[in-house]
Amino acid sequence: MKCMMLFYCLCVLHGSDVIGAEIDNLKKVVARLSKIPEGLNDAYCVNRFFIKRVVTTHTCEYHCPSYKAYRWNYVFSYPPKHPSQLVVVVKSLPEGTKKLDRSVLGRQLWMVDHLIQKTESKNVFKVEYKAAIDLYARSLEKKAGRNVPVVKLTADQRTLSLLPLKHIQYNQKSFQDWLVKHQLKRQEGVGEVDYARRVFLFLASYFDYKYEGTQQDRLLKTVCASKETDCAGMSAVFVALMRSQGIPSRTLAGRWAKSSQSNLFGSTHYVQQHVIAEFYAQGVGWVPVDVSSAESMIGETKRQQFFGQSPANFIIFHIDTDIRYHAKFYGSDESALLQSPAIQLLGVGTLKGAKMKETWKVEINK
Repeated sequence: MKCMMLFYCLCVLHGSDVIGAEIDNLKKVVARLSKIPEGLNDAYCVNRFFIKRVVTTHTCEYHCPSYKAYRWNYVFSYPPKHPSQLVVVVKSLPEGTKKLDRSVLGRQLWMVDHLIQKTESKNVFKVEYKAAIDLYARSLEKKAGRNVPVVKLTADQRTLSLLPLKHIQYNQKSFQDWLVKHQLKRQEGVGEVDYARRVFLFLASYFDYKYEGTQQDRLLKTVCASKETDCAGMSAVFVALMRSQGIPSRTLAGRWAKSSQSNLFGSTHYVQQHVIAEFYAQGVGWVPVDVSSAESMIGETKRQQFFGQSPANFIIFHIDTDIRYHAKFYGSDESALLQSPAIQLLGVGTLKGAKMKETWKVEINK
């Protein structure tokens, strides 16, 4: 036991050193970005208003017929506080606790560490995760003389929303060459909102939608060359373009605020997962965009319904990608997206034939 605890402590200390060095290198890239003058978005504002409270129930049932476990660990996202939502309460059965992920962003996670009792199954594990969340609509509109309060970003918040993370490496030569080829640099005197709208419309017409599941390659080099990807890939390219021009931006990974039915998208596992993006415009605030929903529309007018509009129909699980967490039994692990839980087991046997079944239920709390 002492050796195990010592190993864990060394891992944590080493991890802290790595994160410190990593963020220092990323900050150097951010420091070279140009800053956009204020006052270029004076015509716009974002209105925000409460729509409804929902209660979500996510159940995860893991079957591993060839494995006999005596302990299991469950890792899931904890919905963040955000302009589009306010978390009222989160609970699970078995009970869990909040932890921080081990990336430079330090996002909140929900973890359940369960020691299996003698009367419990050794190869079937189930977690019920419930959350009550207030949802707010956001709408980009013409200001028309109205004074709408705007929360300014701190220097640290701005930096975190400009980092060239793994799936948003805008500083790579291949992405910079692609950006120049398609004339996507921001022109002097153009504000964040007008530039973002141009990029949004370009991406909605440039990409074809293709969803291949959790193992899909969504790195910038791949998706820009193939011209086909899913909501996460399109959102990552949008964010990369914004950040490359010094505009704070981020992806928002979560699920639609409606119950799942078939759990399939074609033949691929799907339980209402979705990814959108948002950018920060000075004097306006965070502005939502949904590139992949716009891609399915024909014509700019219909596509612009998904620019600057968030009608309280989406629940955010985590901000940005590449969640790093301490895998209770095996050191550390990373998930590009954590829209479904990660399960780790301790026991004997093989995981041959193992399957995970999910349900997603959303109810309006009247």
